[in-house]
Amino acid sequence: MFPLSRCKKAVITCLFGVLAIGTVQAQSFKVFTFDFDNGAFPNSVIQGRDGNLYGTTYGGGIACYLNGEIVGCGTIFRLSPQGDLVTLYRFGCPDCAPDSTPEKGLTLANDGSFYGTTIFGPNSCFTDYCGTIYKITPKGKFTMLYAFCAERDCPEGETPWTLLQATDSNFYGTALGGGRYDYGTLFKLTPEAKFSTLHSFCSPDGCHDGGVLSTLIQASDRSFYGINSDLALVKITRNGITVLHTFDNEDGRPPYSLIESADGNLYGAAVYGGPNNYGALFKIAPSGQFTSLYSFCTQPGCADGSYPTGLIQGNDGNFYGTTLAGGDVTACSQGCGTIFKITPQGSLTGLHNFEYTDGGNPQPGLIQATNGILYGAANSGFNLHCKYLYSCGEIFSLDMGLAPFVAFVQASGKVGQTGGILGQGFTGTTSVMLNGTPASFKVVSDTYLTATVPQGATSGYVTVTTPGGTLTSNKPFRVIP
Repeated sequence: MFPLSRCKKAVITCLFGVLAIGTVQAQSFKVFTFDFDNGAFPNSVIQGRDGNLYGTTYGGGIACYLNGEIVGCGTIFRLSPQGDLVTLYRFGCPDCAPDSTPEKGLTLANDGSFYGTTIFGPNSCFTDYCGTIYKITPKGKFTMLYAFCAERDCPEGETPWTLLQATDSNFYGTALGGGRYDYGTLFKLTPEAKFSTLHSFCSPDGCHDGGVLSTLIQASDRSFYGINSDLALVKITRNGITVLHTFDNEDGRPPYSLIESADGNLYGAAVYGGPNNYGALFKIAPSGQFTSLYSFCTQPGCADGSYPTGLIQGNDGNFYGTTLAGGDVTACSQGCGTIFKITPQGSLTGLHNFEYTDGGNPQPGLIQATNGILYGAANSGFNLHCKYLYSCGEIFSLDMGLAPFVAFVQASGKVGQTGGILGQGFTGTTSVMLNGTPASFKVVSDTYLTATVPQGATSGYVTVTTPGGTLTSNKPFRVIP
């Protein structure tokens, strides 16, 4: 697992200009660099209702000194597709308290605001990493919703890690420590900020639950799936926790990311392990059947990459991801990392090799925005704009000419329920169809509309007819009975 915190180290950073790096096989690659004042070392980005990208950095922002070193405790930022940056919030100093160091990105909620977690909080007198859950609006209004460790020993958990909004509109997440047995918790937070602990991991009967989850998703069957500290894929329902598959080194260890694909299977990346011991990609059916998809460092010199950090499915049906190392070893002895494409059948194509001057060591959290472009974060490389270090990190984009599409804030709903749709060119929209059934809709802006699940609709893809053409969703919408 990656380090929990770098806040007490000299983390200095910058988000300043836009630097066009060039074209790779007719693919446009760009970077958006940081300069400490605007943040340092971005985690990931997510698309908002307005079409802009929003994200966090775990360093930079307010400059303060700790043990003679300059540190920053992180920021929340907005970045337009054209590279215009607005810093929405700078987390506090000194000593990164009381509300600081976001180690993860943001979650876009049904209300249009963003939700996230920090690993430090106002109750840090009880433990090194307590943490908070917060909310921030697109205009920058920040609200702390919950501070962990209100009681000694943190019975509700400490160090919140994952956070998502489920189909019931509540937020669910995991904390890496604390709880009844000090092995972490599964928690729920209502939209009204009422907090409750649902489960304390590693109960004393032999840890049947396998320990805390470092990864958590909700699939189309409304069950939760995650990877626990025993390196097992588990399914969580109201009936309890079921282990579907336990990873060994041949499968890949540790499995670090997990997504549900359009075909209903789960796909993910393991940073290490695999047949070549440089990481692997895998597929797991809902039944638990495991399939190895790809083992990295298959090519000489790890030209295909090594140590994958994540995986997403693009609107063309293929999967896209990044590796921490491998690729071209000219600038970095083990390679600076790669961006790759892999088909559902396991055929891998390299899309970009980082060369240090354009960044390196890309982090988990690659996304595809509705304009079709891939975006991600990298935390190394040479950067002239960075005030104190050789690199403050960057957001990068890779445009491969994939078609624009529409995406859901929530990918499921009941008949009569209204949900949000992200996209572009919505002004003048004439129709929204759910698997061929017309839906009533309201255009809120050129990049956001709402639609109501119609009577008689069945699960399937959504199409939006605009003056510029018809846009199709990147995944099916599931109609809940």
